[in-house]
Amino acid sequence: MIAAGRLDRRIDLERNVMAEDAAGELTPTWSKVAANLPASYSPIAGTKRFQASQWIARQQVEFRVRYQTALLDLNPLDRVIYPAGGSSPDEIFEIIEASEIGRREGIKIVAARRPDIK
Repeated sequence: MIAAGRLDRRIDLERNVMAEDAAGELTPTWSKVAANLPASYSPIAGTKRFQASQWIARQQVEFRVRYQTALLDLNPLDRVIYPAGGSSPDEIFEIIEASEIGRREGIKIVAARRPDIK
């Protein structure tokens, strides 16, 4: 079990789903998987490289949350909003990997943020 004192941050988890708009057409939208979830936050790495005539920056981080069966299917199509309730592009992290820690001790979410994408 992850110690409660280490879960000093709050995150939202969102999944890209197809929803029907007012005109009856299917459009992609973000749906909450979990809201205001206690988590720990640890920076892993940051990179900056020159590609296609521009600099591309990327920050990779690790979030850890308590074990929940509902979170076992997190995948790279999902995303983390940190801090919870945020809405600016600087607060959106794309999930790279989500895996169980130990035997139902918690879930580790490795995610990346690209500050250059607005």
